[in-house]
Amino acid sequence: MLVRYLSPWRHKVIFDYILLNNHRLSTLLFPAVQTRIYLFVTVLLYIIGVSISLILDLHSEHFAIYPSGIRFLIFIFQTINTRFA
Repeated sequence: MLVRYLSPWRHKVIFDYILLNNHRLSTLLFPAVQTRIYLFVTVLLYIIGVSISLILDLHSEHFAIYPSGIRFLIFIFQTINTRFA
């Protein structure tokens, strides 16, 4: 809403139109191909991050006390937190 008041008049018309017709424009704002590419790249980065962490800390004494499933969950948690930080 702050953008609406700070923008020039010609942009206010566009913002008002987007606010009024949001449900019709949501498919235009997020096209299918770009969304699929984004999801593919994001999942690929997660997989690469987890696999690199598993390879580097495979024989680490700090993670040896955990079973393999818990170790995998730790690395997933670490990868997701570093991506969202």
